[in-house]
Amino acid sequence: MCFEKSTIAKTFNDFVHYHSCKLVDKLPNSVGKYGEYFVISFYSKLGVRSNLAFPSVPDAKVLKYNSLSPNKATGLDGLPSRFIRDGAPLIVGPLRHIINLSLIQGKVSDELKNVRVVPLF
Repeated sequence: MCFEKSTIAKTFNDFVHYHSCKLVDKLPNSVGKYGEYFVISFYSKLGVRSNLAFPSVPDAKVLKYNSLSPNKATGLDGLPSRFIRDGAPLIVGPLRHIINLSLIQGKVSDELKNVRVVPLF
């Protein structure tokens, strides 16, 4: 038995991570199952236009959502929110490029899929 909060949190995080990875491994492979043809035919049956596209995101829209509180903890990247908020005008170009690339390719990089589970007592 353990009563130290940080050890309990780490154990819980390890438990969730381990079991979620096992569940993902059990999922059937969907490669080719939901390809472009499947999506187009599915939405055409619903009467939705098949030319669904996302417009590229301009710098102004990325900067609009820069409302990070300087009192928040860092994320997995280790960058303080104040650093991101104050440096937004300088990093908006590369960030916009990543967002637009994700929209164009329909993919999210594995580096952006990380998560840290923290239980609240």
